[in-house]
Amino acid sequence: MLDPATRALLAHPDAQDMQVAAGGIILAEGDQNPPLAVIRSGWAARCKSLPDGRRQILAFLLPGDLIGFQAQFAGAAATSVEAITDVHLRSCRPDSIRRPADAVAAHVIALMAVKQIELQDALLSLGQRTAAERMAALFLDLFERAASRQMLRAGALPMPLTQSHLSAALGVSPVHANRVIGKLQRSGAVRLQRGRLQILDLGLLCEAALRPMPAALAQIFGRPTSLPTAAPVPHAAPAKRILVVEDEFFLAHQVEDILVRMGLEVVGPCASLQEAIRISETQPLDAALLDVHLGQDALVYPVAEQLRRRNIPFSFLTGYLDHDLGRFPAEQVLSKPFQRKQLELAVEGLIR
Repeated sequence: MLDPATRALLAHPDAQDMQVAAGGIILAEGDQNPPLAVIRSGWAARCKSLPDGRRQILAFLLPGDLIGFQAQFAGAAATSVEAITDVHLRSCRPDSIRRPADAVAAHVIALMAVKQIELQDALLSLGQRTAAERMAALFLDLFERAASRQMLRAGALPMPLTQSHLSAALGVSPVHANRVIGKLQRSGAVRLQRGRLQILDLGLLCEAALRPMPAALAQIFGRPTSLPTAAPVPHAAPAKRILVVEDEFFLAHQVEDILVRMGLEVVGPCASLQEAIRISETQPLDAALLDVHLGQDALVYPVAEQLRRRNIPFSFLTGYLDHDLGRFPAEQVLSKPFQRKQLELAVEGLIR
């Protein structure tokens, strides 16, 4: 998985393997003379923080990426590196590899050029691209890098990034990140579910990112591709329409996937109270699943009241002890986390 130049850079008897668990610190901001390390497996994030705790994810690091390189010139690490998943590293002290070698020199020059290009594109994204364009550019970059390192599985990228990671990388709120991912999915450019990123239409994704089509990806996804999905359960009548209100992106699309496999039509998922209210007032619905706590301390109760006025059955989804649910004594409550079968039984009860 590592390119030959990187292996040559760290091919020394003193090189050691090390493991860092998910969530651990690989490199702390301010560390002096840290070792050079190459990621052998796993995902990490390069971060920069402000004194009040706010942080920006500057880059996601994949197998083959170097850690500690910049600190060799600055004397101390200017950024931190955090493990997103369990990470396997190969590291050695920098003085072990400071020897004249054309292969090493060529690798360093190439690495600096590539990082300069990546930096310029990141600045362009933050300064000029919209949030949706930034997300599309990030997905395109991750896929391009992963394809070059043989990380794709059946044409998809196993991706452990959470909504929090993506929002910190793009400089937007988690709710906004949720919206723009949904927008990209509805456009038919990508699909992100169950921790897998799929490109459905490379041309659409490049248009959304305002980037030319990468040659390497064009060979894989040169034409729009439709990836197979599970066939819905056949219905004699039109599919029943289920409103899903859930502001946690990955859970929302997990619920959506379960409902689609049941042969139901999903309305949403909605991440904001305002959108959910509008849909509950205007659209034909057969049932609804309502996350109680939405973003910015909003509660879903106005939606529940509107649905009750329209005699549309619904169930609450919550991970909290919600005393106000007593206002809706007839409604069932699914406590998070719930199992797939529990959700299926709850929905069957609603649409019976």
